Amino acid sequence: MIDSLNKQIEENRQFIQLILNKKDLNAYLNCKEKKLGIILTVEDAICLEKKIENIQKLYDMGIRAIGLTWNGKNQLASGASCMKDEGLSKFGEEVVKKMNEIGIIIDVSHLSEKSFFDVMNITKKPVIASHSCSKYICNHRRNLSDEQIKLISKNSGMICLNFYKEFVNVDPNKADLKSFVNHIKHIYSIAGKQCIGIGSDYDGIKKKDTITLLEDNSKLVNLMNFLKKEKFTDEEIDGILWRNQLNFLKKNLK
Repeated sequence: MIDSLNKQIEENRQFIQLILNKKDLNAYLNCKEKKLGIILTVEDAICLEKKIENIQKLYDMGIRAIGLTWNGKNQLASGASCMKDEGLSKFGEEVVKKMNEIGIIIDVSHLSEKSFFDVMNITKKPVIASHSCSKYICNHRRNLSDEQIKLISKNSGMICLNFYKEFVNVDPNKADLKSFVNHIKHIYSIAGKQCIGIGSDYDGIKKKDTITLLEDNSKLVNLMNFLKKEKFTDEEIDGILWRNQLNFLKKNLK
């Protein structure tokens, strides 16, 4: 998949730029041409095949963030759907330390609670929850508790909110812009404004399972307009939609 992407980038350099470090990010931001900036990530570190040296190989191939698990258990940790939550394995602990060392961002979305807290006890670098919401607003195993949200904020990490209906409202049929913004308001109230971003999960969910009026990228203007109606400032809206994540990348890419 990475080889295929690299071929596409080579053939479309006027439209696409791979971002590997701060230098690339600054070049992208200063580019006069409109381009799509790409940062490569992995969801579920099962691909490491329990070989610590494969983390360096992934970094060398351009990977800059890794989600340690999907919903189930792998060699590193228990996922959010595990009936028995065993937390991080010894190999998982090694992986967290190695990712910190070489500069790969740890993605804590999909982790079980014990796995999450094990990671937070070990990591020396900010983490990201790339597509999770607030468990206080919608009590789903894939969402984050208040304690987890506060820890991520204290860690200078990012919480990027998911558009999947089941994570947004306990009644998915009522998942709308208001429901989604309730997650933002709650996280603001307990963790501040700097840690919230958008983690739509457009590549992982179907349109029918996405919040009404946010079914694809072109509909993000609906969120912007709703936030304005809810009296969010332009600065706050910019932070949610792009600036907070950009600041995170500026600080955490090498």
